[in-house]
Amino acid sequence: MGATREIGPYRLLGVLGEGATATVFLAQHEETGERVVLKHLHPYLAMDQTFLERFWAEAAVARRLRHPNLVAVRESFEDEGDQFLVMEWVDGPSLREVLTRGRLHASLALQVVSEVLVGLVQLHRAAEKGAPDGLLHRDISPENVLLAATGEVKLTDLGLSAARAGREGKPGYLAPELLEGGSASVKSDVFAVGVVLREAMTGAREGDAATGEPALDALLAQVLAREAGLRPSASRFFRELEEVRSTPRLFATRESVAGYLRHLGITKRPAGLRDTDLLTTRGRKPGK
Repeated sequence: MGATREIGPYRLLGVLGEGATATVFLAQHEETGERVVLKHLHPYLAMDQTFLERFWAEAAVARRLRHPNLVAVRESFEDEGDQFLVMEWVDGPSLREVLTRGRLHASLALQVVSEVLVGLVQLHRAAEKGAPDGLLHRDISPENVLLAATGEVKLTDLGLSAARAGREGKPGYLAPELLEGGSASVKSDVFAVGVVLREAMTGAREGDAATGEPALDALLAQVLAREAGLRPSASRFFRELEEVRSTPRLFATRESVAGYLRHLGITKRPAGLRDTDLLTTRGRKPGK
C-alpha cells in the first residue's frame, strides 16, 4: 500500500470499493482506534448544490437512526471541499459473498431476511416521521446486507440521495414500476427484499422459481406482485414471515448464521484492500 493518508481525524487503511455515489474506504479513528467505513462523495456530486442539500438533510436523519439491524451513520463532514460520510464497520461478509458459495438453507435465508425486514421497518418509520421525500433504502440487494461474525444482520448503504445520483437500485432487484420510470417507494423496497429472499433460497432473481415451501411461495407471490398496491408493507411482510418461520424446520437463530459463516470460513472481511492512492481529490493529507 502507498503512503498513509489522513482525512480529518481518520487514517485511511485501504479502498473497499467504488459505487455510483462514492468511493468507499476502510479507515481508523486516530484517537479511539475505532474502524469505520468512510464514504467519499464523487467530486461531480459535491459540486451539485441541490444534491448536497438533500444529502446533508438525509444524512442528519440517518444519524438519528440507531438500530442493531441498520449500519449506523456516525457523522458527515466536509474536508477542504470534499464531502464524507462515516459509517459503522461490520467485520463479516456481505450476503453476496455468502451466496457465491451456494444457496442458503431455507431456515438460514428466512433468519437473514427477517432481520433485514426489522431494519427496513425502522427506516420506513423514519420516512413516516418526516424524512425529506421519505428515507427509503432504494438499493436493497445481497451486496447491501452484511452479516457480522456474531450472525447479526445489518442493512447498509441506505441509498442516501441515490435517485439524484441517477440510480434507483441494481438491475434484477427493481420493482416493475421503477422499470417503467416510476418513483421509489416503501413498496419498491419490499419488492427488492422479496427478490433477495427468493435468490437466497433458489439462486434465481427473476421468473417464477418456487422455494418448495407452499406458505412461503404464497407470501412471495404477494411481495413480488406487479402492482405496488398489492404488496404488503415491510411490517406486514415481517409478521407473515415470522408465521412461516414458526415451523421448527424453518426456524434458525443468529447463532445458526454465525455457525454457517464459520463453516464457510468467511467470518472476517475484507480479504484484501486496494491502495488509498485512489483518493485523488482535494483534501487528502499525506501521512508522515
